[in-house]
Amino acid sequence: MAPQRKGKYGKVIEKLGLTQAPSADPQRDELVKAVQQRMREDASDAGEQMNAGYLARHYFELRKEKDRITEEEKNINLELEAVQQLIVQKFEEEGMSRIVLDDGASVGSSEEPYPVVKDPDALRRWVVKNKLEGMLSLNHNTLKALTKQLLIDGQPVPEGVDVFYKTQLERRKGTGPGDFDDIPAPQNS
Repeated sequence: MAPQRKGKYGKVIEKLGLTQAPSADPQRDELVKAVQQRMREDASDAGEQMNAGYLARHYFELRKEKDRITEEEKNINLELEAVQQLIVQKFEEEGMSRIVLDDGASVGSSEEPYPVVKDPDALRRWVVKNKLEGMLSLNHNTLKALTKQLLIDGQPVPEGVDVFYKTQLERRKGTGPGDFDDIPAPQNS
C-alpha cells in the first residue's frame, strides 16, 4: 500500500504524478547503501530491531551530533576571521605580505576586486547589451521557491524545468531531557 503524501505539497505531488528525484551522484548512492548495511549489522549486533522508532532515535542522535559540530564550526570560523584580520593588520604594520614559518609553511595576503551588485536592473541591461545572456541564471533556491509557489497556485512550471519530489524529514525536538537513553523505542503498530 502506497503511503498518502503528506505536507504542503502532497496533493500537488499526487495530482501531477511526480516521481522521486533521480540521484545526481551514483557513487554517493553506493556509499549510502554501504552505510545502511553497516547500520543493519550494528542494530542486529546490538540485538535491536531496526524499526521506525529505532531509526528515528538514531536520526535524532545524528542530528544532535551534527548540530554540535555545526556550532563548533561556527566558533572556529569566528576565530579564523579574527586571526585573518589580525594577520592582515600586522602585515600592514610590519610592511610584509607573506611570512614563512619554521616548518616551511607560509601565510600570505593579496588583494583582489570584489564586486557587489548595487543595481540589478542596470546589470541585467549591461549583460544583454554585451550578449552575455547565457551567464544569466536563477539561483537554485530561487527557482525552487518560484516553482513551489507556481505548483501551489496551479500554474505551469517554467519552461525547461522538470519537477520531481524529494522526501524530507522534519525534526521537532521533544520536551524531555534531551537524552534518548531513558526513552523507550516506539512499538510498531
